[in-house]
Amino acid sequence: MAADPAQCSFGMAMGDRFFAIRLDGEFGFEQFHSMAKYAMFTTDDESDWTTRFLHGDNTTWALYLSPEFPERHPRASLGEGLSLVGRGGWLPAPGDFSGTRYRYLNAQVRIAEAPRFIAGLGFEVPDPDEEIRNILEFPSWLPH
Repeated sequence: MAADPAQCSFGMAMGDRFFAIRLDGEFGFEQFHSMAKYAMFTTDDESDWTTRFLHGDNTTWALYLSPEFPERHPRASLGEGLSLVGRGGWLPAPGDFSGTRYRYLNAQVRIAEAPRFIAGLGFEVPDPDEEIRNILEFPSWLPH
């Protein structure tokens, strides 16, 4: 017997092409905003961090195109309230999922390339001598 599509939950697999930053609650959103401000004022990263956002319940995801380093593994945590969902992970697709309604906050915005600051902070570097950029450890990027 086939499942009723109205009762199925769908998700989006993260892979080599996409990853997401998970912002847990209002605190996570504030941390993400602070990280963006920090990067804007203290690095040469000219990204504006504008991308598509998915929201449901008390969680928001910022969706990005994966940087071009397939040999680097994503770090699970970027600090309190922020985590990275990369290869092997998944997030709910827009619609109903396990009793929660998920929707894009800005469906008209394209999924952007990851800002260099996020790429440097979120993905492990296999060779420490490889020059990417100086990565600040959490929470040193937070404004004081």
